[in-house]
Amino acid sequence: MSLEGHLASSTGFLRRNIGSRCLVLMAWVYILECSDGSYYVGSARDLDQRLHEHAQGLGSRHTAKQSPVRLAWALSLIHI
Repeated sequence: MSLEGHLASSTGFLRRNIGSRCLVLMAWVYILECSDGSYYVGSARDLDQRLHEHAQGLGSRHTAKQSPVRLAWALSLIHI
């Protein structure tokens, strides 16, 4: 199962305009359920990118061996 785009419709970002720049202030804590029934807990600034990395086997040693099958939970925060 692909994790890519899993949060495409629900990833809201807190933006702050500073002069001509717009900074995105967002952090995520998330839990992935893996193919062996284990769970992986992680954090990221760009959740969609991190899920893509996990799906490609690049996210972590654990998820490279035990492919993630679904995003079990995620929480957006201002900072980690």
